[in-house]
Formats: sequence, structure tokens, C-alpha cells
Amino acid sequence: MKVTTINTRLRALRAFYNFLCKSKFIVKNPMRNIKLLRDRQKTIETLDNKEIEKLIRTIRKEKTFISFRDEVIILVFLDTGVRLSELVGNEVDDV
Repeated sequence: MKVTTINTRLRALRAFYNFLCKSKFIVKNPMRNIKLLRDRQKTIETLDNKEIEKLIRTIRKEKTFISFRDEVIILVFLDTGVRLSELVGNEVDDV
């Protein structure tokens, strides 16, 4: 089973035993000292400096508005760490 499945079941058992304790059906909660499992954080692969430079050079080969726009978008992502939805939601009045 996956860690998330196990943790979901542990939470359900904990809630059930908490209910039993509060309702005085049992004296001691057997789930009190049971900890949830830790899930590994998935690492996100990022571009290194050479890959970024190559990407920008490729975009700059064309001298069109679209290539300029794409370069600006990439540079805003790199410089600010803004999310795509935040960037798309920007209006001219926001700048």
C-alpha cells in the first residue's frame, strides 16, 4: 500500500477511537501514540544555467514578437518564481 493510503486509514482509526473515548465506551485510546508515516518529498528537476542559456539562445534566433514574448515569460519565471496562473492573470494595469 502507498503511504497516503496507510495514513488515511490511520486517521480514520484515530477518529474512531477518539469518538469511543469521548463517548466513554473505552477508557484508553490505543491510537494515541501511533504516528502517521512520513512520505518522501518528490524532487523537482530543474534546468541548470547552461540549459537555460541554450533555451534563451534558441528563442532569440527569431526576431518576432512571439519570440520576444516567450523570452520575457521565461525570464519572469526565472527572476520571480511566479506561478503560471499568476503570470497569465496579470493585466496591463498590474504592471
